[in-house]
Amino acid sequence: MVASRVDSEDYRFPFEIASIEEAPLGFVLSEPVTDLVAGLFLPSAGHGWLRRSTPPRLLLLNSSSLTIVSHSKFGEPAVSIPLTEMTGLESAYALLIGWVRFNYPNATVTLPYNTRVWRPIDKFMRRLRALLFHDQSVRAGEVKEFGSVLDIKFTNARQRVRRRGDSCRELF
Repeated sequence: MVASRVDSEDYRFPFEIASIEEAPLGFVLSEPVTDLVAGLFLPSAGHGWLRRSTPPRLLLLNSSSLTIVSHSKFGEPAVSIPLTEMTGLESAYALLIGWVRFNYPNATVTLPYNTRVWRPIDKFMRRLRALLFHDQSVRAGEVKEFGSVLDIKFTNARQRVRRRGDSCRELF
């Protein structure tokens, strides 16, 4: 049995894309995708408490740029950000709501996602950081503690982030 691709509006969870052929239906690319390093599908985030609806999106990363393509039904133009012009990068979450934010000259793109499935987003962001920071070494800085001691949950989360070698919020 051969499964056919489904329209992207029917998906509820993010997933990795190794080639454009793996992308769900409903996306129109103005240019062919070449030398894809990593791809990510972010499903639609429906209306919710303090949230507005967002279209399904594809994030396509090659060695020189990040392209963000929205589902064709929403009529949003694709955004291509040259990696050399990216001025800020953020990935964070609070409870079940996560987001990635990309800053570049005169604009910011913020993409929300549901944190039930965070691993594909984390893997994509690690690949993006590797391309952005490939020639920069990171050295351990002095750690200063302020306030009361963290409980076990936050101590474990901090250690997990430190082991990965990145931070919850990064600006450069």
